[in-house]
Amino acid sequence: YHMDIRFCGFKPNLTPGRILRLGNREVVWGTSVCLDPNDIELHTSPGGDVTKGVNLTYSEFNVGYDWAEAPFVHIIKYDGVQVITSSGRQLLKHGLNRTISLPWTFEGTNKFSVLEIDKLTHRLELSMDAGNNVDESDEANQWFVNITYADENG
Repeated sequence: YHMDIRFCGFKPNLTPGRILRLGNREVVWGTSVCLDPNDIELHTSPGGDVTKGVNLTYSEFNVGYDWAEAPFVHIIKYDGVQVITSSGRQLLKHGLNRTISLPWTFEGTNKFSVLEIDKLTHRLELSMDAGNNVDESDEANQWFVNITYADENG
């Protein structure tokens, strides 16, 4: 006997989970956060340069029913300007997750200077599988957080 079986609808689905961590602050995707001077950290580059920034940490969940094949890329934008590329994302089996932590420095190539901190609302966006390399059950791979900044006095 021989039987051909075709499974329908079993695809991966990448999501960042519910929480984004900016430095010591946790914020739910789709909401807002106010960062103050105490949230800013010092980062040292491999070349020894010291810059200010925050660690940006989120999860990478595959909530679908198939493996998310590698490679794929996540892109993070600040007010529409690409500031972080997390490339070479590796295979993620269904039902699994991993934590991604990236330094987000406010100077140099990231096009965000601490001297320009203002009272405006800024938008941080995450695009998971930015190139749509993974055929997912839900291709809506955009998440955001609105960021405002407190002044030196809070």
